[in-house]
Amino acid sequence: MRDVLGEPAWAVVGPRVEAALAGHLKEYQEKGPVWIRKRKTPLTADHNRPVGNALRGVPLE
Repeated sequence: MRDVLGEPAWAVVGPRVEAALAGHLKEYQEKGPVWIRKRKTPLTADHNRPVGNALRGVPLE
C-alpha cells in the first residue's frame, strides 16, 4: 500500500492502517472540502487474527 500511495500520503494514513491491522479500532475526523468522520475497523479471520481493515467515512454537517 505504501508503494501505491507514496511516502507523503503513507506518513498520514500509515499509522491508522497499521493500528487497524494490529486489531485496533480507529476513529478520527479529517477536513477536506467538508469535515468527514472516518472509522477504520479491523477485519479478522480465525482466532481473531487481523487480515485487513474496512474504512467508513461519513460527512459531518
